[in-house]
Amino acid sequence: MIEAVLFNWSGTLSDYGGRGREAWYQAAGGEATSPARLAAHWPKHAGTISTLKPGVLLLLNFLQCNQIPYGTLTLESAPVLADLVQALHEFNLKPQINLVDTSPIHAIHQAVSQLAIHNQAHVLGVFDQGDWLIAAKHCQLNTVGIIEGSRMIGLSQPAWTNLPAGQKKRLAQLARRRLIQLEVENPLMNAQALFLLIRQLKQLEVRA
Repeated sequence: MIEAVLFNWSGTLSDYGGRGREAWYQAAGGEATSPARLAAHWPKHAGTISTLKPGVLLLLNFLQCNQIPYGTLTLESAPVLADLVQALHEFNLKPQINLVDTSPIHAIHQAVSQLAIHNQAHVLGVFDQGDWLIAAKHCQLNTVGIIEGSRMIGLSQPAWTNLPAGQKKRLAQLARRRLIQLEVENPLMNAQALFLLIRQLKQLEVRA
């Protein structure tokens, strides 16, 4: 049974490889920069960071059509989250919750509470890098680690597309190995693979 699905943004839902977020923070002065400087540089990078990754629309439409609650989480500011969520609204996609917090653990706890989850193990925590996945494990979610387009690999979509097949395979294997080290239950290649997994789980529910 799937009670809900939670996602972070950059590297999972949008911003292939996290390259837009990295460029935004570099332009603003680095990870320790002030919120005011980040806000000043946001408009220039908003389009890249809010661009949805391949397969995300199909996945979220499936969740919505099957009445599976889903939510988005971020450590960025509320205005940034508003712009990101607007990118979904343009496709008539409306997550049940969209949260900003200062830590992944707090964000996940808030989401689980607001969605009135009965069993955290029935929540898929879909994330692209270690801090979110560790937090999801701590919160006893069923973890899904996304490989392609993740910040763990850190390549833009054109850079990934242009790689030789052998190099893609090696990078994917390294990322998968890292996800296994983090004890992620479901290391998956991309949103399409997650769509297929959730569809299979829904079919099993119906048969039961």
